[in-house]
This record gives sequence, C-alpha cells and structure tokens, in this order.
Amino acid sequence: MKNSSSNPHQVFGLQSLAAKNGFSLIITVTMMILLSLIAVGLLSLSSLTMRAANADQAQAEARANARLAINMAVAELQLTLGDDRRVTANGSMLGDSGETHALGVWESWSPKLSKNPTDGNINYEGEKNSRFLRWLVSGRDEDLEKADWAQTGDTSGQAMVLFSQENDGFDLKGSLVELGDGKGSLAWAVSQENTKAKINVAGPEEADRIGNDDLQAQPRPHVEGDIFKQPDDEWNKRAGRVTSLGQSSLDQDLFSGGNSNQAAADFTTTSAGLLTNVVEGGLKVDMSLGFEMSESDFNAATWSSEGATLPNPFHAGAEGEFNTPGSYQNQRPLYAPLADSGNLDFPKQFWPANVQHNFPVTAVPTFHSLRSYYRIPYHLYQSEEGLTVFERESDHIAATPQSVPRGYYPPPPRPWRQVRPRWASAPLWTASCFSSAEG
Repeated sequence: MKNSSSNPHQVFGLQSLAAKNGFSLIITVTMMILLSLIAVGLLSLSSLTMRAANADQAQAEARANARLAINMAVAELQLTLGDDRRVTANGSMLGDSGETHALGVWESWSPKLSKNPTDGNINYEGEKNSRFLRWLVSGRDEDLEKADWAQTGDTSGQAMVLFSQENDGFDLKGSLVELGDGKGSLAWAVSQENTKAKINVAGPEEADRIGNDDLQAQPRPHVEGDIFKQPDDEWNKRAGRVTSLGQSSLDQDLFSGGNSNQAAADFTTTSAGLLTNVVEGGLKVDMSLGFEMSESDFNAATWSSEGATLPNPFHAGAEGEFNTPGSYQNQRPLYAPLADSGNLDFPKQFWPANVQHNFPVTAVPTFHSLRSYYRIPYHLYQSEEGLTVFERESDHIAATPQSVPRGYYPPPPRPWRQVRPRWASAPLWTASCFSSAEG
C-alpha cells in the first residue's frame, strides 16, 4: 500500500507557498516603517519651517519698527529743529544727573544789546524756560516739553537703552512707544555730533605752512587721554584715512588703547555745521569780499553798478537802529556807543606836575576794526622768532587823543597796536558800558 503524502511534488508546493507569504509580510512591514519615517520627517520639517517663518516674521517686524523709529526721529528733528532760529544743548546744562546727553531744543532769542547796551532788565532764566520746545527722544509729549525732564528722565520703567557707555561712550534711554495689535514697540533718540571735537581735521601740516596759513588752518584738537594720544603731525592724511572712531584704532600715532567707541561722548569724525543766523534766520553774511575792497570803495557812502546805486552796509549811514556820533566819521559801529568820544579823559594830580591820561576804552569797534583784523595777513613777515605782524599805532577814528587842558601834562608817549586779538572786544565792550565822556 502506498502513502499519498510521500509525493515529493505536493510537499514542495506547500513549502513554496509558505515562503512567498513570509516575504510579503516582511516587505509590508518594511514599507510601513519607511512611510512612518517619511511622515515623521515631513512633520519635523514642517515644524522647523514654521519656526523659521515665525522667526523671520519677528525679525522683519523688528526691522520695520526700527525703520519707523528712524523716520519718527527724523520727522521730529525736522519739525523741531528745522528752523534756522533754533538752538540746541545737552541735558548736562541742567545738572549731572538724569539724561545728561538728551538733546534739547530752544527758540533763539536776542536781547538786542547792540541797540540798547545798557539794558539791565533782561530775564535770562525766564527766556530760557519759556522758549524751550522739547527733548528729542521718544516718549510722551507732555513730559518731553518740560525743560526739567532731563534731570530725571523716564521714570515709568519702560525705557530702552539706545546709547550705552560701553558702545557709545555715554548713556541715553528712550521711552518705549507701543504700536498696538501685537506689533511690538519702538524707541528713538537724537544725539548731536557738532559739539564734539573732531579728531580728523584737515589742513596743511606745521612744516608746510607759510604766511597766513596759521590764520586759516583748522585748529588741531587736544585728544590726549585714556584712549587717544596727541599726534605730532600727519593731520592732513588722517582726514582721509580715519573716517570713524572704530578706524582710529588703526592709527598708531593717534590710538593709545582701549575701546575707541567709548570716546564718542567727546570726540567724533563727522562733526559738521552751518553758518546760520540763529536770531534772524538764513545764512550768515560773508563779508570777505567787502573787506578785500580798496580803501576808497570801503569808505564810500554808496556803491554804483550798472546804473544802480546801493548803500554801503559798512557805512554809518546804513545804521537804522541808533545814531552814530560824529567822532566816528561815518564808520559804522557794531553797537550803540555810550559816549561821543572814544577816549576817556582821566586827570591825575601829582606834585609837582599834573598828568591827564587818555584811555580809548569808550571807542566801540567798527566794521573798519573788523576789516583791520581781517587784513592781518597783509602785514605778516618772517623773522628769526617766527611769523610776526607789523606793529602799528591805534587807528580807531574816535579814539584820537584830545587836547590837554591848561595846568596838565600829557603822559609819556607809548606805542599802541592796531592789531587787537578778538578776545579783547569783550573787555572793551564792558569798559564802554560803564564809561562816559565825563569819566
């Protein structure tokens, strides 16, 4: 008897079918694992993309807020300080505490002392307070329009540090301005550079100067301190190679050590300004061409050109606010003289001889005096001791010594310089305010 299970073909078919079913299971499980990995990877990528998008959106929003803050600062700067008749000062003028580097804006004002030099009813403190406009930082207008705000600064605790001692050389904060709708906040502040010493002034070097270069070259700043040392030369080259405080560390003749940005409170490389008339507005008048005129043209009452006649602004006839004494012989004074004569007679009784002194202290400077100072380069010469100016007698037209009365003698003669330093105008004006022709 034969057993049917012993058929070899039937056993082989069963084994082949079992093998095929096992392979399909492995493939299915493997594909499921791969699909799961792909799904997890896509989810991770999506999460990273969303985070990056949120970060980019926050960064773009911050940049937009920064641009808006700059636009707001420029707009307030133009609105408050755009008029020529505006002056600025830092908060340090009010004290050593608070926001000492905040920039304040005032309306300009003049007591018109050239017209009324003896006016003593001048309320400087009242004018300073009443003409204050605002501090150029972000915050509430009602606070910033008070002059004493700088003594305390922002007291709400919502201020942002905009300038720091470490990075800028001084501290200055601005109040946060909320934009609403979850768009964040901003702050801004304006700092002035034109009151700082410029470390990269140009001009001829000491060894290359000739003639009146000493009168025309920009003065060199004194920069010696913890960060800078005083250079001996190469200032003209420094103007082209040092364009920022950060670059100053590359100039070994200037840089001493430390963080050069910490010197920004007192020094700069971008100081600039305009010669504006802060009282009347507009640009100041350049009198150089007038001072270059010949003596006859400068003394003429009027000028004629192409059939038109123009008044000479340097002539006494052009003065409309006060009367010019006859002793000035048509020279226009810079302010109203208090006496007809430019001399103060001072008799002194001595035994056995009496002496009468004549002091030219009541002589008000005129435009001829300015012209004389302007033309100093025409009277320079080189001597063994260096650049020298010719010494000349005093030429003020109203300071001619008067005759000595009977019984007195004139003092011994002494030379007077026609060239008077600019700083001498202040004591001359002070003396003229408290002097008269009678002494």
